[in-house]
Amino acid sequence: MREVLIASRHRFERIIKAKPPSQQTELICIHDVKSKQLQETLIHAQEALVIQILLDVLHQYKKTACLPAYRELQGVICSFVHQMFITNPVLAKLVHFQGYPSDQIKPLIYSVPSMHICLDFIPQMLATNELETQIFAFELLTDLSSFYPIRTALLVVKLALQVYATLLRVLSNDDRLRFFSRTYKFLTHMSSIFPPLTQNSVYVLQQAIRTCSLAPSNLPQLKWTSDSLGRPRRIDI
Repeated sequence: MREVLIASRHRFERIIKAKPPSQQTELICIHDVKSKQLQETLIHAQEALVIQILLDVLHQYKKTACLPAYRELQGVICSFVHQMFITNPVLAKLVHFQGYPSDQIKPLIYSVPSMHICLDFIPQMLATNELETQIFAFELLTDLSSFYPIRTALLVVKLALQVYATLLRVLSNDDRLRFFSRTYKFLTHMSSIFPPLTQNSVYVLQQAIRTCSLAPSNLPQLKWTSDSLGRPRRIDI
């Protein structure tokens, strides 16, 4: 696959160089774009699409394949994705803004060492107006913080807690419930990953419980780090 993409890149270069600027504009219907920028845009789009297809194949294969076969394919695909992200970090941003099945996040983090670069653009994902992108960003940040409990992750989590509280106030009732049902683990896990943020996590979680009108039996649990605190406790409103 890597060789095919390299050949495709060279093909794009020949096409761009072979056509006069006027023909490029008429053919691709893009005005005032330099040839080099156009070439990179096309290549990035193609390579991001290839990664998306591979992740979808892996997701579908998991449903039917035996575990050893799935692990083997996962290793091959994740190794390829890692090399692509290292070679061109822009691809990581494109792929994650487009999104992929949430159950693939954790396997990618464990098998793609370059996934930590996602911490650099998660704030941009949180700043979009697309709720699905924001939800995916919280899911991604939850698993990334667990695997990389570093200062960069801590700073992003602090920002994310503020965004979370804001979304609880501005979303409609249906969107708020959908948002919380898919991202509550972000709040319940932060106390174990970054203990200094426990108070902030509890505050936002209490806000979520009130705004979503959750029944006591449906309240999520915080994960505490200290053994002296005992088992996970339910959060009181």
